Amino acid sequence: MDYQELLKKYIEGKAGREETKQLLDYLIAHPDEKVPGFVEQVWKEANAQTGEEAMYEEIFQNLEQKIQTPKPVNFSARHRHLPKRRNPLIYWFTIAASLTVLLVSVYLINQSLQPQKKDVVSKPQPEVVTHANPEGQKTQFYLPDGSSVWLNAGSTLRFQKSFEGKTRDVKLEGEAYFEVQHNPAKPFRVHSEKVVTEALGTSFNVRAYPEESKVNVALNTGKVRVDYDEEDDSGQNLVLKPGDGAIFNKEKRSLQSFQFNPKKEFGWKEGLILFEQASFDEVFDELKRWYGVEFTFISQPQDPNWKYTGEFEKQPLSNVLQSIGYTKKFDYRISKKKVRITFL
Repeated sequence: MDYQELLKKYIEGKAGREETKQLLDYLIAHPDEKVPGFVEQVWKEANAQTGEEAMYEEIFQNLEQKIQTPKPVNFSARHRHLPKRRNPLIYWFTIAASLTVLLVSVYLINQSLQPQKKDVVSKPQPEVVTHANPEGQKTQFYLPDGSSVWLNAGSTLRFQKSFEGKTRDVKLEGEAYFEVQHNPAKPFRVHSEKVVTEALGTSFNVRAYPEESKVNVALNTGKVRVDYDEEDDSGQNLVLKPGDGAIFNKEKRSLQSFQFNPKKEFGWKEGLILFEQASFDEVFDELKRWYGVEFTFISQPQDPNWKYTGEFEKQPLSNVLQSIGYTKKFDYRISKKKVRITFL
């Protein structure tokens, strides 16, 4: 049955129990339906008329027009059978009361169907500090607990403005050397890729550039534990003593210990570049990051097993390229931040 027919029958008191239920179901399913809208309009228009009979006639003419019943209503016939002294205002308020009961019912049903909202108190998030070095720049700074950090070129370190909770956590992308303030009750943890390095009070280096295939941890003093931080491979960890290092292979997802050259692992923060049997990519990636330049190769080396060993301390790029070029047979040209390499 049409919704407006049901509404009309309900207003006239002719709707049965099943029809009233259908009307309620319709209104619950269509909560935006403006049920009393046209009734209010009729009321306003009727009040503009003068005289009781004119108002009564206007109300029912507009109701029948707005409801749009399929069968025309003979108003004059209905009017002839109404008691002469019947007050149209009483009839109007009967309609209004009927609609009020209907709408209140719909509202209460809709409210009962709504999920109960619980007051959620949002916990303020701790402020995060980010230190980011572009290529060609190195910095040294202190963490909130007084620990010292040397951050290498092309690296980023994130940490809370004030360390909260039971640990002191930092997130590293790139390379950094840490001198950690001793606090057994609050371990210091460096998150780099899938590797977590935990220390109480010690100094160590972590190298974890996204473009490289390995993550290196080298311990200088104290004691650290290195964990592979992934659920399906939990249990992989190493405890390092001074002079020990840990290598995490990203492809193989394996963690192994190694012995290292302290100058190679820690020398960068003192301005030392050290290559030990470094490949072509390793040498020029390091120089790119160290000096903040872009290399263009006009030609490539002919030796497929190209390796280089050398050491440079606080040298300008031109001196480094001159030395490597003499050994590995290439010319170079520097133009601001652009470098052209031509192998002979």
